[in-house]
Amino acid sequence: MAVGYHCQLIMVFPELDIVAVTTAREFCPLSKLADQISSAVKSDGALPSDPAGDDLLNAKIREISARRRYDDPVPQSLD
Repeated sequence: MAVGYHCQLIMVFPELDIVAVTTAREFCPLSKLADQISSAVKSDGALPSDPAGDDLLNAKIREISARRRYDDPVPQSLD
């Protein structure tokens, strides 16, 4: 686990094959968060491939990456 300023976290759960990354502005209880993440896992295997979801995620990453610092930082819609 790596902990940064204001509850920036990287948690690795090797037995679940999960890396969880969070950011926050306030206090966050680390053990409670870790318990919630590990208990949320409902499958022993990976999710099936989702090419449409991959395309949507990649398009949003490109859109956000192209913004300048003074542009609206939060998209108004995820569609």
